[in-house]
Amino acid sequence: REANEGIGTFRLNRYPTIDMRDGEAFGPEAPGSSMPETSIIAQLLAYLPPDRAAAILGHTTLPKTDKGAVLFSDISGFTPLTEAVFARFGPRRGGEYFTDKLNAVYDALISEVVRFGGCIISFAGDAMFVWFAGDDGARAITAAVHLQRAMEKFARVELPDGATVSLGMKVAVATGNVRRFAVGD
Repeated sequence: REANEGIGTFRLNRYPTIDMRDGEAFGPEAPGSSMPETSIIAQLLAYLPPDRAAAILGHTTLPKTDKGAVLFSDISGFTPLTEAVFARFGPRRGGEYFTDKLNAVYDALISEVVRFGGCIISFAGDAMFVWFAGDDGARAITAAVHLQRAMEKFARVELPDGATVSLGMKVAVATGNVRRFAVGD
């Protein structure tokens, strides 16, 4: 709760409720909410960074400048995993197996980001860009350590035929002032 103080609350699909607005709950799971979790708005919110979704739902704007920390993570090994899975099982069975593995990895990583008050700004392939508003780097670095720990259980991914593929993660953190703006419509 402290890590998310001042930011608001909503749920992204199966991920935990994110406290993002001074403890004031809103969104599909908020007490007294008339927005069903399956509404089109709730579905679209899953594609927005939580702080942007909170601003939209609260009819406010994000600050033009902000101070905090940025975490960038990149998973290594997904390309060999993808190739191995599709080569061994074909596109249909391989796609299902790969999706299950990918979901397991991201469930673990997203849980750690949320735990330390991070706001996932975007995904790019197997990379993740996370914003920690008002952070001097302490929360972002702590999250980075926990992301690395979460990846330990995926260091060796065993395929059903007994073959293994290794996954790892690189993480970088930077702190300071940022200028925020939306690109496109």
